[in-house]
Amino acid sequence: MTLRRQLLMTVAWLFAGGACTITPTNGSTDSTTNVVGHSVTYAGFDDAPGTSVTIQVVADPEHDDPNLQSSWVNVATAVTSTAPFTWNDTDPLYFWSVTADPVPSLAEAARWPQGGVQRVRALINGRMTTIFDEDFGSCLNRHPGESWKNIGIECASATASATPGGVANVANIVSTSPNPADQYPLAAGRKHLLSKKQCLIGGNAAGLDNTCSPLTDPAGTITQNDTRNYYAAIGAPATLNCFKTNFGLGGNGNVFDCGFAQNSFTNDLTDAVYYNNGDLGIGRHMRCRSFVGQNFFGNHRGVACYVSNYSTVANVAQFGTDPEQAIHLAVTDLRAGNENQAFATVAMVYQEPITAPNSVKFMVYDAAGQLATQAQLDNGGFNKAVPTNCLVCHGGTGTFNAATSEVRNAQFLPFDASSFIYSSTLLEADATRQIPNFRALNNLVLVTNPPAAEADLINNWYGYNLASGTPNFDYIPAGFNPPPGATGSGTAQRVYTEVVRPYCRTCHISQLADPIPDFATISNPAKAATIKTEVCDLKLMPQAEHTLRNMWASPARAHLIGGLNLITSCKP
Repeated sequence: MTLRRQLLMTVAWLFAGGACTITPTNGSTDSTTNVVGHSVTYAGFDDAPGTSVTIQVVADPEHDDPNLQSSWVNVATAVTSTAPFTWNDTDPLYFWSVTADPVPSLAEAARWPQGGVQRVRALINGRMTTIFDEDFGSCLNRHPGESWKNIGIECASATASATPGGVANVANIVSTSPNPADQYPLAAGRKHLLSKKQCLIGGNAAGLDNTCSPLTDPAGTITQNDTRNYYAAIGAPATLNCFKTNFGLGGNGNVFDCGFAQNSFTNDLTDAVYYNNGDLGIGRHMRCRSFVGQNFFGNHRGVACYVSNYSTVANVAQFGTDPEQAIHLAVTDLRAGNENQAFATVAMVYQEPITAPNSVKFMVYDAAGQLATQAQLDNGGFNKAVPTNCLVCHGGTGTFNAATSEVRNAQFLPFDASSFIYSSTLLEADATRQIPNFRALNNLVLVTNPPAAEADLINNWYGYNLASGTPNFDYIPAGFNPPPGATGSGTAQRVYTEVVRPYCRTCHISQLADPIPDFATISNPAKAATIKTEVCDLKLMPQAEHTLRNMWASPARAHLIGGLNLITSCKP
């Protein structure tokens, strides 16, 4: 904890007179399907017996400023106990608790919109109590034997405030039902997912797919013929077997089928098997290696990869299904030396220099290993065009010019091994066993000359030792880890670990224009307003279905609202 934050929290703790709320915590989640008439237990401690406690909520968090007293309404009262309670200190505490319905009827529904965020505080004789985060128990465990006075300082929330870095006295409670990722019928909605780039035209029996719109598809549209022309321009192999053959990735094609590829390879062929829980929600078998040689991609140093995608059913594209079953199919194919149960395989090739058009190339192969013009990456499947579907994440500020068949500013992504799920029974997909594999894969990503923010992230994960460094995926970049004495340092760190890292970083880190560089940038009122619009109002971010579902089921919105000082209930 920084000295400035400690002083601020000490002042807050003294101002609260030792008063705290232990439930609900900031970031606590509630899965009830009807908040109207739903009971919530509020509880905490004070350092005085028989004192009055008032529970308040913001009357309309979608519109009301929590900094204004007029925004708050009373929902319950309690009285502290007269029985003393001690916690590693001779000065006692006195418990209080009350159960109440913050939304007793539809007339008060604005207090906590279904699926949105309720903002609550407790006052004891007019003094606001200190609020803790949803992982308060973990903080307690980190401070065994310490006085409740120190616990109140060390464990106070960094995002339970109406102002960034301010006093922790407003808890943001997240209703997780309904989830926007599940709200829309498969046949009629989810058109906003993966919509940041061009969507596909000519995808149905009638030859038209009218799912594009200015809102969901601001970049325009492309056709399947545009994709075919792009494949021709980059010399994409017609089959996955030929791709693997030409780049030394395990294929068994011949020169008559696959052409003549004169490549030399280094001894860095690397495999990894995992469930991509931070992004698409599928099982994956990744294989990569670097090369130097001359073929249809030119005579340059480069990196080639392919990743076969698995659901729980062989050859069927499903997302967010059981991780263990999806990994099992991937491992079965790996052992057999094929991709027979994958529903699709995506291939990427980098050739230097990164500034050249088509320096990063995308190819998609279907379940039969044939070149495909579509890549379904969510259950809705409305935006499937290649290469633009890939560009949504692989360098989100990248572009595709259909007239010239050129992709610019595309990037390889880092392998955040901490965001993956592994198998508890299959050695090929064991987390510990694959630590060297992911280190090698991230080293290959560095070969592709990624943006500075991405390179910094990878290097710091491994202490700038990509040969044998022990990974530290808890690394926080300097922009979210201010030096001692900086205002709101705890807030910056919490927003990073609870929001940016799990739900934004994977794609944004590869962007040249918007890599989310630091807390000062995203907490700027203008940028914060844009984030509110994209995340809470339009639900355009995160763009991937699985990531969107995970975020809305998590405490993230509580920390986003509190950390950026947003006035919103962030409702579905």
